[in-house]
Amino acid sequence: ATNIAKYLSDYENLAEVAEAINSLNASGEVILLPAVLGLTQQAETIARLRKLVRKPIEFVATMPPSVPGTHIQMQLIKRLQQLGGRYFRSDTVKNGKIVGSKVASVETENLADELLLADHYVLCSGSFQSRGLRSNYEAEKNRADWHADYVFDAQPYMAFGVKTDEKLHATIDGKTIENLYAAGSVLGGHNSIKLDDATGVAMLTALEVAHNILSK
Repeated sequence: ATNIAKYLSDYENLAEVAEAINSLNASGEVILLPAVLGLTQQAETIARLRKLVRKPIEFVATMPPSVPGTHIQMQLIKRLQQLGGRYFRSDTVKNGKIVGSKVASVETENLADELLLADHYVLCSGSFQSRGLRSNYEAEKNRADWHADYVFDAQPYMAFGVKTDEKLHATIDGKTIENLYAAGSVLGGHNSIKLDDATGVAMLTALEVAHNILSK
């Protein structure tokens, strides 16, 4: 979808698509298209196509990575940078230094010689599929307790993750880290695969973390 969006950002390509749609002489009242327009200039691109096509057009979201989702991500990054934030694309935190009950700094792969400092840190690295979590033999010593025999039952290992207190402060060995929060599917005690609610949990816990930080 994102590759198609880049192709259709060119006016000549967009006009060619409009011509093909018009040539169908569709008899319906409205034309539904997949939402594959406008990674950068979304409103302008959609307005252009609607002007070129003789029937009303509406859009239906596609499977991820969707163009609307990518567009929102780009706008959020842009806003972050406008507010003075820094965005490190394709970088990974590989180490963190904890002093007492607080994270003092973090180190990334691309900035090995530079420590990143902040008042608050948020861990939202995802679960096993995104390598936000990695299993080890300490998660549950009895390996038979990792899984259920029936494949469609809730699998216990999918609920593995970071433990927190009621304010979503991450805990390590039962000790609360006062300026480290966890959000999304990295959280333990929740099986987003079985419940099919990963996006909702990610959004709500992220909002709760933001609220808790701002209320400090």
